[in-house]
Amino acid sequence: MKRERLAILICLGLALATGITFEQVRLNTFVSFDDGVYITENAQVLSGINGESVVWAFTTTYFNTWNPITWLSHMLDVELYGLNPAGHHLTSLFLHILSTLLVFGLLNRMTARLWPSAFVAAFFALHPSQVEPVVWASERKELLGIFFGLLSMWAYVDYARSGSIGRYLLTMLFFVLGLMAKPMFVTLPLLLLLLDYWPLERIHLDTVGWRRTLVRLVTEKLPLLCLSSIWSLVTLTVHRGAIGPAEAVPTSLLLSNAIVSYARYVGKMIWPSGLAVLYQHPNLSGGTPWMAWQVVGAALLLLLISALFVWAARRRYGLVGWLWFLGTLVPVIGLVQVGHHAMADRYTYLPLTGFFIMVVWGVAVLISYGASHGAWVRRGISCVGVAALMVLAVCSRAQVRTWRSSETLYRHALQVSPTNPTLHNNLGVVLAAEDRLDEAIAQYHTTLEIWSGFAVAHNNLAGALRRRGQIDQAIEHYHEALRLEPDYAEAHNNLGATRESRGELAEAVRHYRDALRFDPDLAGAHANLGYVLASQGQLGAAIESYRQALRVNPYLIETHYNLGVALGLQGRMEEAVLRYREVLRLEPDFADAHSNLANALVALGWPEEAIGHYREVLRLQPDAPGAHYNLGNALASLGQREASMRQYREALRLDPEYAEAHFNLANGLLAKGLLNEAIRHYRDALRIKPDFEAARQNLDVALKVKQSPGVVR
Repeated sequence: MKRERLAILICLGLALATGITFEQVRLNTFVSFDDGVYITENAQVLSGINGESVVWAFTTTYFNTWNPITWLSHMLDVELYGLNPAGHHLTSLFLHILSTLLVFGLLNRMTARLWPSAFVAAFFALHPSQVEPVVWASERKELLGIFFGLLSMWAYVDYARSGSIGRYLLTMLFFVLGLMAKPMFVTLPLLLLLLDYWPLERIHLDTVGWRRTLVRLVTEKLPLLCLSSIWSLVTLTVHRGAIGPAEAVPTSLLLSNAIVSYARYVGKMIWPSGLAVLYQHPNLSGGTPWMAWQVVGAALLLLLISALFVWAARRRYGLVGWLWFLGTLVPVIGLVQVGHHAMADRYTYLPLTGFFIMVVWGVAVLISYGASHGAWVRRGISCVGVAALMVLAVCSRAQVRTWRSSETLYRHALQVSPTNPTLHNNLGVVLAAEDRLDEAIAQYHTTLEIWSGFAVAHNNLAGALRRRGQIDQAIEHYHEALRLEPDYAEAHNNLGATRESRGELAEAVRHYRDALRFDPDLAGAHANLGYVLASQGQLGAAIESYRQALRVNPYLIETHYNLGVALGLQGRMEEAVLRYREVLRLEPDFADAHSNLANALVALGWPEEAIGHYREVLRLQPDAPGAHYNLGNALASLGQREASMRQYREALRLDPEYAEAHFNLANGLLAKGLLNEAIRHYRDALRIKPDFEAARQNLDVALKVKQSPGVVR
């Protein structure tokens, strides 16, 4: 009972220490690195959990992934917190704490060693290399994948001890859920085989029948291995768009980077400095390939450590911990290159646990050896361990702060890797979004000095130059981006918009169509094409383009509005009303949408509702003469003559040359018998618009009435 109470206290201590270390994550914002794709600009995620979004989560391969559990997790966060980043980050922290407790409970359950299990869990929780998955909202998939993976291991331990088929099925269930969050954990069956060796000790290599036992243990994992194989094929299939061409990086160079990365991961575990969101690949993005001595040195280090643990195989924890580290990194070590990074701290979230086991259990053995020299040895080593954890926690808190915003993230990463073109480009995007165009352009130029063949940087530089009015230079960089990547849809779309701004509509349409040929789901290109087609009077084609844009992204407010305008021009007022209502649902203070909705409602014979929207326009734009005029018309249609005349007078106060307001006010005055004033306003309307035939006719009527005997003037 005392041991159970102690375990509970350790759990509380681990949760508290982890919470204190990471509590500043609540102050961090979303970052521009993938958070838009996964959360802030993802229409399905922003819609929260509903039937359509759930189906999408299980059917989409958006962003070259199939992670339905991850998508559902982000949707749930949106339901709970909206786009408040603190809530999203705190959910990630909660998952990290749960995984920490699972690591402790799992090791304690397998080994019955309370304090070594606690120290491994503490290193898992507090090591700076573990920060990235917790503070990066987009990396929820890492947290969920490992969380379910640990649950699968827990169920497997129960199965190994009880033989219960129910526990085995539970192992498979949690394994599948983990793979549906992130497929990195496909190595779980092999990891379970390691656990069979230690600490479960289901296999003993020094016994006569160990081969039969090994075959039996491998056979029982065949269902799990089948799942791993299926998921590996699925992952390679959906990652096609993210995997570069095979000839881009020869296999020998990929293998060299993998070997060096293993050694770098070991180094960062021992001395966790220079951590960054993106480590430049030596063979991509203008990087410098590894020297032969670096590759050979890394390989010798790995071989030496491996040989050491094979030689000391009787210390099973050492070999298992080392193979745990090596094996769980295989799917992400870069043998299949995805993206432009050489390695990533987030990839070590679970693999480092093997390293921690190896170190902590090794220290525990030293403590047992030193026990004969007195309790002071055990206490001294324990104090060193606690001090190391405290130092790691302080370093992790500092690392959390580097993720405070996109700018702090990229500037910190550039201190680590100052010649990384992707980081310079990304910082430029952040600065451009804040209208710091000169600083952004400087970052883009630095990017292109490092890697002149970076098409994305040319596109981004062109965008900044265009915003600064340097159109010719912008077009040059768009063309360069397309020379480097002829199928670059975003550059085609942006070049089309630039051509459109110069009135070169035929060229603009050509580039919009090229953009959609290369990326049929580029919502911006659909919307831009629709706008040009509408301006050319091709309303049917424009409406179809607008609908395609909204199919991809139903949160494009301007596109909803433009679609409403096009429908209204076709006389499809009821459909136009639906569009304007959607605009106002997304942006309640969109004055033009209120105005157009009111006009459509009047056309449909619903002036009562229109009046409310005209008043909203005047709340937002009190000095808009057109809104006063339209409100006056709606009031007049309901017989509220005095109120309507007040609105016409206000329109004329704001715009004395408003011919229609003069005319309608004159009509009201004529109906009241105020002939002289009515005649004056009819004449003002004709002065402003000499061809205003209705005003001329009504003026003639007023003059005839005035000349009739007995008329009060």
